[in-house]
Amino acid sequence: MAPPLGAAPVDRAGAAADLAAVRERLRWLVRLRWVAIGGVLAATAAGAHFRGLSAPWPLVSVAGTMAAANAAWAVRLGRSAQASVVAGERLIAGQIAFDLVALAALLGLSGGGDNPFAVLFAFHMAIGAMLLPPLVAARIGFFGAFLYTALVLVQRGGLLPVVPLVERPLPPTLGVVAGRIVSMTFMMLGVVYFVQSIAERLRRAEQLRLEHERVALSRARFARVGELSAGVAHAIRNPLHGLLSSVELLGARLGAGADPDTTDTLDLMTEALRRIETITQRLLDLTRDAPLVRVPTDLDELASETLRLVSPRIRGSAAQLDADLGGVGECDLDPVHFEEALANVLNNAIDACSAGGRVVLRTAPGPDPASTVVVEVRDTGTGIAPGDLGSVFAPFFTTKAVGEGTGLGLAITRRIIEEHGGRVTVESTLGEGTNVRFVLPRRSQESSAEGDGA
Repeated sequence: MAPPLGAAPVDRAGAAADLAAVRERLRWLVRLRWVAIGGVLAATAAGAHFRGLSAPWPLVSVAGTMAAANAAWAVRLGRSAQASVVAGERLIAGQIAFDLVALAALLGLSGGGDNPFAVLFAFHMAIGAMLLPPLVAARIGFFGAFLYTALVLVQRGGLLPVVPLVERPLPPTLGVVAGRIVSMTFMMLGVVYFVQSIAERLRRAEQLRLEHERVALSRARFARVGELSAGVAHAIRNPLHGLLSSVELLGARLGAGADPDTTDTLDLMTEALRRIETITQRLLDLTRDAPLVRVPTDLDELASETLRLVSPRIRGSAAQLDADLGGVGECDLDPVHFEEALANVLNNAIDACSAGGRVVLRTAPGPDPASTVVVEVRDTGTGIAPGDLGSVFAPFFTTKAVGEGTGLGLAITRRIIEEHGGRVTVESTLGEGTNVRFVLPRRSQESSAEGDGA
């Protein structure tokens, strides 16, 4: 059962979004590491070609180890469908720590702490601060500082030999100059990619913040609507019950000998008051998770009754209202709720055709005729703009003029249809019309289970 309007959604969506964000960080880190590995191998190859490096093969070994580890992480990320946010953050921290160890090894084999690429320690700190919680990022920072300090001290103390960055100065030949230009180009492209990634994450974070604010505002408005609905419903029902009792008492006093016109009038009054009572009950249903009461219902008959209910709105309108009922038979429906959902869509279609047009209510077997049915409301009215089509189910969204619509009709309709186990789709072309389609199961899950067990 879906939560009522105004209720807070289950936390699963937020947890899934957090997990997806962590997985995206891991994918980004894997891509960035491939760029770094490519840069190390390119620089090592260039140094070896021009005989500027004293020991290229140890550098190649470190880069190869990084590549093997990165490939393993990429495969693991692609295969693991389920994980936790905490596990993902631990994996990110472990990968950054591995990168710091590899960086220390590369520096130790090419100039030690005097290698200008030692600045990449700060680069890794920035990555950790961007991808990890503050406490974990701080631990990564201390780990990086420890590695760099240890590298400098052990080399200065003579515990490890200091391998120079270059064996001899490179001659200013055309090839050497071209190699430096290519190396700097790759480095600058890496910086651009890194900064763009940060900027993109900031944009996503801002969009997410705005979306959360919009959802929070929508929930607050729904909660207010729920409070108002409950208050109005209770305020109406008290005098309403008094009126019903008075009409029934008056009918009893008149007895069987009452004038037929008077009796008909009292019956009409009773019917109208009962309808008002039903409406107030629907208002109360907006404020709580009222269960559906699904019973076998003739869908065509219910559709015809709903059509008759909304037909008075045609008066004063140039719209034409027709039915194309396909004899689909019985379905397990809550007649009151389904009638409300269908009436919402029909009223929207009639409003769209107020200046002229045709509204057709159609029922037919569904994609699987034995288990599904289709209900469609087609109109040839004003249609919906492409930019608005994605928002038609959003609460309080309406394309009608101020005072002519609440923006709740389709939101309530989708909730009702989804509670029935169905789905709603909307197709529309501006200036040509709209088609709203319900696909519903013929039987509820409860009745299906009973049938299977019989």
